Amino acid sequence: MFPRPRVGDRVLYANAAFSRTSERGLIEMVVVRVGRRYFYLNESHDGHPWRERKITLERWSGPGYGERAYPSREAYDGEVEAEKLCGNLSRAIEWNMGGQSLSLDQLQRIGAIMQEEVAP
Repeated sequence: MFPRPRVGDRVLYANAAFSRTSERGLIEMVVVRVGRRYFYLNESHDGHPWRERKITLERWSGPGYGERAYPSREAYDGEVEAEKLCGNLSRAIEWNMGGQSLSLDQLQRIGAIMQEEVAP
């Protein structure tokens, strides 16, 4: 998904619980340890392990709901945009079940695009 972080890298940490206390729920944190499956973030630079956040290398996500890490603001913004587009598409298809939203031609084009993405 994202490149493997190195100790000392600064990354953005998003947690749904922080969304009320900081800009869009993002906090800049420092990578303090990198293992085989996880890396650890710390927002304070004092090295207290109880303040560390454990993030998987594979998905850059934490154990709690809404815990994610991003290597850059662009990566975060790209994921937010993708979620919006998926939500819009999902609603359009859902509304189409009532026969109102998308034409057959539009659905066929969406299906072709999805086949291109899934094909190896």
